[in-house]
Amino acid sequence: MKVIVDLGVVPIGVGVYLAPYIAACERVLLNAGLKIQLHPNGTAIEGKWGPVFAAIETCHQAVHAMGCPRVYTTVKVNPRTDRNQTLEDKVASVETLLQQMPDRTDAGKKPMRRLRLGPVEGSGYPGRRGAALCLRIPILICLPVAG
Repeated sequence: MKVIVDLGVVPIGVGVYLAPYIAACERVLLNAGLKIQLHPNGTAIEGKWGPVFAAIETCHQAVHAMGCPRVYTTVKVNPRTDRNQTLEDKVASVETLLQQMPDRTDAGKKPMRRLRLGPVEGSGYPGRRGAALCLRIPILICLPVAG
């Protein structure tokens, strides 16, 4: 089964400079032949269920092998059986909706900036009931999508 996963790996007990640990995990994912997209708070991964989760386990092994005593991990799993959706498809569907929105101003102030969404930061499909568009900035904001 194909799956899109958002992986967040946080090494604990190694200080605040985490880039070497994240780079090691990224190398594992690339060496596994998975399609990945690094973003500021993690990595979006696209692939078959087994290889994706095997690579996540190997990421943990690599980080522990670097001397990290503890790893805190978040995994968001998004399998679909109704269609073959890619990381790019997920982003494009939201960006299309954002392009259709007029710039909004607040009582003559500067127009609000539109935020560029990462591949798994939100979902919103026109015509589907209960869909929401979620943005991660300093806080999580979810807005209903008209459908």
